Amino acid sequence: MKSILLCLTVASFFLAGCQSAVKKAQQSGEGHFRARTLIEDKAHAKSFIVNLIFNVKKGEALRLDATSPLNQHLASFLITPKKLTYFIATNKTYYDGKPQTKAFARFMAVPLEPMWLENILFREPFTDKDWSCTQDKKGMLTSCLNMREKLEVSWSENKDRKLVVKVTHPKGEIQMNFHKIQPKVEQGVSLDVLKIPDGFTRLK
Repeated sequence: MKSILLCLTVASFFLAGCQSAVKKAQQSGEGHFRARTLIEDKAHAKSFIVNLIFNVKKGEALRLDATSPLNQHLASFLITPKKLTYFIATNKTYYDGKPQTKAFARFMAVPLEPMWLENILFREPFTDKDWSCTQDKKGMLTSCLNMREKLEVSWSENKDRKLVVKVTHPKGEIQMNFHKIQPKVEQGVSLDVLKIPDGFTRLK
């Protein structure tokens, strides 16, 4: 009986920890998130694993840095409501313009509006009319579906009670396994400007 109670207590602790971390980020309006991520590009029949590091201030700016499993720098993004800037180190290209879905999908393999990342990270429902969302009995957001875009986002916890987010679309799938969530932007990270390395070619 004691063993059962201990297991339930431990499970509740991890679940509460995961939920508490996201809730604290929601309340502070900013956060630092790290996830080991599987990106599947169905259109080109390929997949790859990357580490994604997010730093975000709600409604202002979001910085995303991607590295390989061996910590090779792959790409960096700076997203605001009016502008998207990013560079991809592997092919020495960059983009600087409107936050278009098409431009963002070049890396993510899914037609995802860049600012939707805020809803995904803070586990908040999408308010656009094309979205419908569901919650569990405890009021936790579990999934959101965009029928027009054929895009679904789901939130769950893995066996270690860590947050898992899946984004699925006919063209691709993203699975983010979060292992660190803090309610504050990481010290030293700039959300004002993204410096493009010299010699990179601009994408249209």
